[in-house]
Amino acid sequence: MSLLIILFCIILLLLTYISFKIIIYPQIQIFYLKKKYGNNIEIIYHFGSGFLQEFKLSFEKEGDSFGRIRKIMQINPNAKAIIHNNASGKIAYSFIDPDLIKQVHQQPEYFEKHVGHPTIISLFQKSILYLSGKKWQKQRQFFGKSFHFDEIRNYLPIIKQTSQEVFSQIKQSLNNSQKQEIQVVKTCEKVTSEVVVVKVFFGSTSQNIIIQRFDGTKLPVAQELIEIMTDSFRQFRDSKYAFVKFLLFRQRSFQILPTKSEKELAQRINNAREQCNQIIQDRKQQLLNDPTQFKNNFLDMYLKEIIINKNEDIKEEYIIDNFLGLLFAGTDTTGNMTGVLFITYH
Repeated sequence: MSLLIILFCIILLLLTYISFKIIIYPQIQIFYLKKKYGNNIEIIYHFGSGFLQEFKLSFEKEGDSFGRIRKIMQINPNAKAIIHNNASGKIAYSFIDPDLIKQVHQQPEYFEKHVGHPTIISLFQKSILYLSGKKWQKQRQFFGKSFHFDEIRNYLPIIKQTSQEVFSQIKQSLNNSQKQEIQVVKTCEKVTSEVVVVKVFFGSTSQNIIIQRFDGTKLPVAQELIEIMTDSFRQFRDSKYAFVKFLLFRQRSFQILPTKSEKELAQRINNAREQCNQIIQDRKQQLLNDPTQFKNNFLDMYLKEIIINKNEDIKEEYIIDNFLGLLFAGTDTTGNMTGVLFITYH
């Protein structure tokens, strides 16, 4: 009997600790921050899934995942940050004010990115999107060599050429049949994926990377990446088991008692990474055979650091993660901003 009482007390203490950590403590932090900063911050709190719930509600009510957030910023244009909880119960900060964002860039060691979905970790763990602190700063300094106005301006001819090719294909298709739907957002995303990431990252002569799934389906790597992200977050929405497992095991949740859909996602992620890695290994061998072939693109810049400069801070997996990270960030941003443009115009 005494053993059952001890076991009951342990379970009760555990539940009390979890409740305090996930529910009570975040509320205390939010109350303190709101009292201290007033209208300089906006609060978004959803028990359990945090910001994911906000995106879901916003999409259901506004037809736009960021619609409610945009309304909040319109009501309070002086807000410098959004304070919200995440799925683990921790408080997160999304900075809006340029001076606060500048502080993050100047002192990255004081800021930590919250643990993401296992899919995000599997795809972007060693990329500039996910790293924090000094590791993020080193990656940012490396990217800074090419992400400045004069260098980006050199890509304008590539952007123009690719845009003309894409829209010529649309024009030719319309000449054959004018009664067809033009998916504007996907068209803009296609230009972004081919220009900003494939040609700029891998070189102006590169073609868009085509991913072949295990069922034989072929599609551009940008589309596969977006579908992987969409399917992974759909799991959180539809499966309480997957969500609770993530809360308990975090980035290792895919490895512990995985569901069928989790196994399929892991296979698709590995497949995309392997096909990107094959391109990297082929190019590395070319440069080892003939170093005079080095070009001014991100892939060759990375490989130059590895092959010639012997930079131990640059690893080949960083190339894959940053390529996938830039591809997702660029394509997703293009699609989102194109949608905003049409909403505003309408």
